[in-house]
Amino acid sequence: MKRPGLLPFFLLTFGYTWGLGALLVLFPKQIGPLIGPISLDNPVVMTAVYSPSAVAVLVSLYYGRASLADLFARLLRFKIGLFWYVAPVVGIWAICFAAGYLSTAIYGTKPPVFPAIAQWPSLLWLGLTAFLVDPGPLGEELGWRGFALPRLLERFNGLTAALVLGVVWGIWHLPAFFLSGMPQSQISFPAFMVSIVAASVIITYVVNRAGGSVLPAILIHWSDNRFADSTVPTAYATALMYVLGALFCVLVGGRELGREISSPAPRSDMEEAQSA
Repeated sequence: MKRPGLLPFFLLTFGYTWGLGALLVLFPKQIGPLIGPISLDNPVVMTAVYSPSAVAVLVSLYYGRASLADLFARLLRFKIGLFWYVAPVVGIWAICFAAGYLSTAIYGTKPPVFPAIAQWPSLLWLGLTAFLVDPGPLGEELGWRGFALPRLLERFNGLTAALVLGVVWGIWHLPAFFLSGMPQSQISFPAFMVSIVAASVIITYVVNRAGGSVLPAILIHWSDNRFADSTVPTAYATALMYVLGALFCVLVGGRELGREISSPAPRSDMEEAQSA
């Protein structure tokens, strides 16, 4: 049974985020004094960042208890093996670190610095703190990978689903490129799109291999926000390294990106709840 709600999810998510973005871009003098400076710390802006996950919950709730249970089961699927907690963080760090050296070799930018062991505890604490205050990973991934991805996988193979979702995910960010207080306003949109579509392929592979759990997707999103250098010209090297990472996932995971479809598919959490 195909899970419902994909179109309403996309329409509501884009409607809220793009609607708010249009107001902020077109009427900054009128809205600015009401909500304050535009940044990720602004509560109104934060609602836009959380819109994918919030809309996923609302749409799932509309379709009933089974749909909502299926969504949160993916967020609470902790038993995925230690590897799928460590590999997303280390893998994205390696991609971004390699991109830094590639940028140095090509463009002469400052090379990345590997932190001394004595700095690791403070950096770990800083990273955990950033995880709590960064609205992107949890605010987006429950919607993109917990709600939209399973529904796209029912319609397409893994690679096509990843590419479609990557394009949608990237375009959803477009209003932020026109708001001076947002991080995206300082980066290249084409390089960003290449990176985010490639990242979608990587995330889809990892989520598939982790049994549909959203947790590795959250970790990848967090790692990208911490380690990726999206400023020009390093952004071009970052995009290239993400593409190479995506190609590796296709190489090892095939067109299905690690999804097993040869054997009879196990019943989904939604189907289990409906039969209960």
